[in-house]
Order: sequence, then structure tokens, then C-alpha cells
Amino acid sequence: MNQVEFESTGARILVTGATGLIGGGLARHLLTVGAEVRALVRRTGSASGLRAEGMDVAIGDLTDPSSLAKAVEGCDAVAHFAGVLGDEAVPWARFMAVNVEGTRSLLTSAVESGVRRFLYASSVWAYGFDAGPGTDETTPARPCGDPYCDTKLLAQNIVLDAARRGDVSAVVVQPSPVYGPQDDAWTAAPLRLLRRRLLAVPGRSGGMIQPLYVSDAVDGALAALTRGESGQAYIPLRHAGAHRPRVLRPLHGHGDAAAVDAVAAARRVAELRRARSGARADHATGGHLHEDRRRGHLSAGDLLGEEGAPAARLRAAGQPRCRNGGGTRVGGT
Repeated sequence: MNQVEFESTGARILVTGATGLIGGGLARHLLTVGAEVRALVRRTGSASGLRAEGMDVAIGDLTDPSSLAKAVEGCDAVAHFAGVLGDEAVPWARFMAVNVEGTRSLLTSAVESGVRRFLYASSVWAYGFDAGPGTDETTPARPCGDPYCDTKLLAQNIVLDAARRGDVSAVVVQPSPVYGPQDDAWTAAPLRLLRRRLLAVPGRSGGMIQPLYVSDAVDGALAALTRGESGQAYIPLRHAGAHRPRVLRPLHGHGDAAAVDAVAAARRVAELRRARSGARADHATGGHLHEDRRRGHLSAGDLLGEEGAPAARLRAAGQPRCRNGGGTRVGGT
């Protein structure tokens, strides 16, 4: 299976994470192009709002395979965005149960039900905290000892392996940190901290991040779903001349913001997360992680580089760019 054009108009598509930023944006966009969207939610309280927007709703959980089999029944495609997030202080076992085994169960149900297309939302953090300049989709992804990064990597490998075996036409999208309306972590929370004079702006390590506006993330996910090459991962790009993170501009030179070492801060956050997880990574993952990587440096990621071939193929098909580039300097990661 190589290049596949999946027509979303008229298709029935299961979207997990439809109450989230990117998953919700994609679900609403699919409705506008005539797709039938079925949203998987864990709680009935989320169902009424989604139904009001025109979505069908399936109640289920990624840790309940029987509910996934029922949710995917009759669907043409699956767009999988749900998972445990990187800022959740939960045990490694929870990351594994949801991000890895939940993805495996959903993929198995999709294959068994005859789904024609499977999109998995991984993350650029699958390349690890120490991903350097020039990182792209051809860069080998390795465990780094962080539960979010490493379980995203394990899950995306499950999906890509299934695609390469020919079990299903499947693609992976790897967005960088997303900001925009309805976002808290990268948009509203920094403003709240700034107003309270509590925002710490990394100012000495000179690191880079690549913020991605939510509409660009949605466009990239749609491009991967409808035009991506099966068995391929894509890093979405910001459109040329599109939104920049204006919220960050007033922070430069802000007299009340403390300058901190971004790399040291990243290391400390990762250490605290691992401590709170309460379990060793290699125990939770059955030995999938490597000791030397777990003890490696957590440097600020610079995810920049030359254009990658996968993105060029998508653009040749007339779709939004998917790769890493055009990062915005904000002082550190």
C-alpha cells in the first residue's frame, strides 16, 4: 500500500479525542465536507454538545476493547487523537494502557471491521527531548525515558507496522505543540501566569520550539488522512505567512519574568514526572526502553531542517505542508 486518496465526503469516520483541540477541530471540519462523524467519548456528559454539532456519539474507553469494536462498526476510517497527555502525572502503567494498548485494541478492531483508513496522532516528541537540528520524518525515533514520548513512539510503531504488513492503510501525524483558540497549555495558561507575574521565560539556553497554530494542525491531519502515503509519518508545518504566536511577543524583555535555564528545567520536569509515575520505564514497557537512552540528556529540541520528501509528496498532491520547519524562537523549550 502506497499513495492512497481517501475521500472523506460521505465517509463514516470515527474520531477519538473529539473533545480535544486537534481531534475536535478535525471532527468539525469533516462535518463541513459532508462526512458522517462518530465521536468516541468516555462520559455521557460530553455527548450532548457533540450531538448538537451534528456528530454521532459512541460511549467507550480505550481500555475496553469491546466498546472499541462496537464504536468502529460500520466506519470507513478512524482518526485516533485520544490518549494520556504529557502533563498528566499518572503512572507509567496508565500511559501504557491507554496510549499503547488502547491504540493496539482500536487498530485491531478497525482491521477486523474492514476500516479502509486509519490515522494515528502521535507527536514530534516521539523523536525524544534531545531531537536536534534537521530532525524530520526520516530521523530514527528512539526512547528517551519520558512516558508520554515513549508511549507515543511505541503506539505509532504499532500503527506503522500494521500498515507496512498490509493489514490496513494507515498514516501517522506528528504535530508539535499546538496553540490557538480553546487551548490552555500554550495560549491561555501563559497569559494567566503573565498577569499574575509568575511566568518564567527561558532566557539562557537559546533553545527552539515549533509552535503550530491549531488550524494548521487540523489541515495537516486532514492532508495525512486523505492524501498521505500508507506506512508514513508526517510532521505538520505552519502555512507560509500564517498565524504566529503573538501571545509570546510581549514576553520578550518582560521585567517581571524570571529567566531560567530551559534545558535544566526540562530535565527537572521529566525527573519529577518519572518520580510521580512510581514505576521504572523498562518494567512498564516490558523492556522496550534502553537504559542509556533513559539516562541521556534532555536538551532543548530544535526541530528545524531541510524539506523532507514525505512533505513534498503531500504538497505535490495539492495538500497543506506536513514537515518540520519555520520554527519560532521563544527562548527555549
